[in-house]
Amino acid sequence: MKKFLLLAVAALAVVACKKDSDSTPEPNPNGGGNGNGNGNNGAQTEVPTPVPTGFVKKIEVTGQETSTTTFNVENNVLKGWTVVSPNATQTYTLEYNGKNLKKYTYESKENGRTDLYKAEFEFTYQNNKLVSFKRTRDRMTDNYDVVVDDKGRITSKTSRGDVGGWEGMVWTATFAYTDNSLVVKDQNNNTYTYTYQNGNPTALAAPFGSNFVYSYDTAVLNDLNFEYFRLTTVVELFTRHSSLTLGNGSQDVFVKSSKNILTSDGSFTYEVTEKQGTNKPKTVVKKRGGDSAVYATIKYTY
Repeated sequence: MKKFLLLAVAALAVVACKKDSDSTPEPNPNGGGNGNGNGNNGAQTEVPTPVPTGFVKKIEVTGQETSTTTFNVENNVLKGWTVVSPNATQTYTLEYNGKNLKKYTYESKENGRTDLYKAEFEFTYQNNKLVSFKRTRDRMTDNYDVVVDDKGRITSKTSRGDVGGWEGMVWTATFAYTDNSLVVKDQNNNTYTYTYQNGNPTALAAPFGSNFVYSYDTAVLNDLNFEYFRLTTVVELFTRHSSLTLGNGSQDVFVKSSKNILTSDGSFTYEVTEKQGTNKPKTVVKKRGGDSAVYATIKYTY
């Protein structure tokens, strides 16, 4: 009888162990959580806006202008770009916190010189909205307060005039957007009025009576029409010692981020002679005014 009881107890122990084993969940190959793959209990991790499909890797300009722009993209995220010209090497670096741009660094080294120009922009957000940024150069710091609209575009930027900073005074620049216009007022209250059509600035009324007209190939897309290019441009614009300008032909900061490829800036014409697929430029020929001679050739590598 005693032997029978011992056998019964042992059998029950085996069944209990098997039940515990059967109830143990399998390891999650997605890293834990609730199956979204980020291991944070189902919360979706926000990531930077990915670059457009088939984003350009390199832009090379040869002829009477020469430069090479190389883009650094990792896992479809723009990490920066480098521009090499006969005069200097310029490096732009982007760092993110979730979907938000956390830090933007601009470095420029002139050829034949050892000194390096470096400016760092660090961004502060509240409820995923940009509210301020700090600019540091040569251990001197300036702080700027910003206001953004519901699309995340900066509508005003105010220098606090920090003691010991580069700016040395309080000033405000504004950016007023409508469906077909952008009105910019710089720190000196000069007004730049852009007229837009289909995402492209087609005209600019600049201070002192300067007027510019632009045209585009609406069948060809511009990869520089990308939100992080525009954000870094607007935060740097008008800051002390910035080289960014408005109304400078194809180099105008808003023209460079147009939706389509430029065909004329009033001084030069641009013709897409070869496409990548159906709607990306592969070769663009630049000519001065009505000249037949090629001024420069622009090659895109994807």
